[in-house]
Amino acid sequence: MTIVAFLHAFGVHKSSVDRVLNAERGAIAMWAASAGAEIIATVTETARGKKIARPQFAAALALAKETGSRLVFARAGKLSRRLDFLTALQEHGAGFVALSTPGLNEQTLGSLVHVATERRAAVSRIICDAVARARSQGKRLGSPRGRRVHADRRATELEPAIVALVEEGITRPTRIAARLTALGVRAARGGPLYRHAVCRMLQRLCPACNATRRAADKPEAED
Repeated sequence: MTIVAFLHAFGVHKSSVDRVLNAERGAIAMWAASAGAEIIATVTETARGKKIARPQFAAALALAKETGSRLVFARAGKLSRRLDFLTALQEHGAGFVALSTPGLNEQTLGSLVHVATERRAAVSRIICDAVARARSQGKRLGSPRGRRVHADRRATELEPAIVALVEEGITRPTRIAARLTALGVRAARGGPLYRHAVCRMLQRLCPACNATRRAADKPEAED
């Protein structure tokens, strides 16, 4: 029997990669010796991220299928719960052995793929429900950097209208907000445009709005 040894560092801290790969190499060598198998190739995948491609894993599968060998990996770990990993094993049809996970084999692979599919769907539903609930409560979503980029873009889009109002002598943020609202401009979330939103936009705009920025820092006078 010939085997292709597959070593990977998924779920391992970068400081422990070499130690783990050496341990996997030793475990596969011991198993091959006890099973009377010949290791014809060793493929090492050092990618550790959750969402990155694993070309060496695909290459190991292709080599095992081409040579009629079994793919052997010492440690499945979290990979045994990943849909892309299980689906790749199922689609290629190459025989495999998971030394640390005896429950992962050709007979149970179909069931594990089904479980992983249901798990992904359940996680997606939970996330969508949580996002919808947060939005209904008025919470701000997304990273601060993403919100800043959106705010900068919106201020740039409204800059011509705001500069035109300043040139007309309308410098109070409250009056600017009222005039923009009259023109049909709404807040980013679709609600009314208030003074504080205009103040934040003015802080992002050109030097022509310096006078308005200074006015924004002063309290509104009572009518």
